[in-house]
Amino acid sequence: MTEKTNTHASADVGFIVTADNLTRIFNLFDPILLKQYLKNIVLFFQTIKGVFKDFYRLFLLFLIESLFHKKKNIVIKIIYFYFIIYIV
Repeated sequence: MTEKTNTHASADVGFIVTADNLTRIFNLFDPILLKQYLKNIVLFFQTIKGVFKDFYRLFLLFLIESLFHKKKNIVIKIIYFYFIIYIV
């Protein structure tokens, strides 16, 4: 057997073991309870993502205002205007 064949076989065995472990985990819990738990996890991460996204937007707006607000160049002001529209 070649090294490439060994790598593919190792990946296949890892995939089979992972699938078997997931099957065992799913059999331990009630499907309705597991579905509810996974929905709560997704909701939690979406909330955290929203908080970080809002913080990032405020940080970028503060950064852009502090860097480009005093400049007189019209191109920079147009870019700033479009940035505010699309980000906020």
